[in-house]
Amino acid sequence: MRLVAEKELCEYPNFKSVAGSAENTMLPDNSVDFITTAQAFHWFDTKSFKTECSRIIKPEGKAFLIWNSRNNEALINQELHRVYSKYCPEFKGFSGGTKPHDDRIKYFFSKCVTTHILFSHNKPP
Repeated sequence: MRLVAEKELCEYPNFKSVAGSAENTMLPDNSVDFITTAQAFHWFDTKSFKTECSRIIKPEGKAFLIWNSRNNEALINQELHRVYSKYCPEFKGFSGGTKPHDDRIKYFFSKCVTTHILFSHNKPP
């Protein structure tokens, strides 16, 4: 993903690619306005990621956790869930089992005044 981003975004002068991880970005203290993660939050060490975000984000900065939500009523998703559950012992659910009110999300945003959790579905809830 990083190599694709470097290829696709290299023409933008403010784009900077860094060889880091969620828990150790290698970025300077108080250096970023926004932190976003998509479809990856469930793989992070939540406590270390929160510490790193607190270190690198500017005082008025914002953090966003973004991922897709599957339509669990769709037969294909039900079948995929059944197969994964049967053959993948570590399977916890799609997106690592992360749900809108997951304890990891609550912990990550525990010092926020306001938290907005947005989910997109194929059809209205």
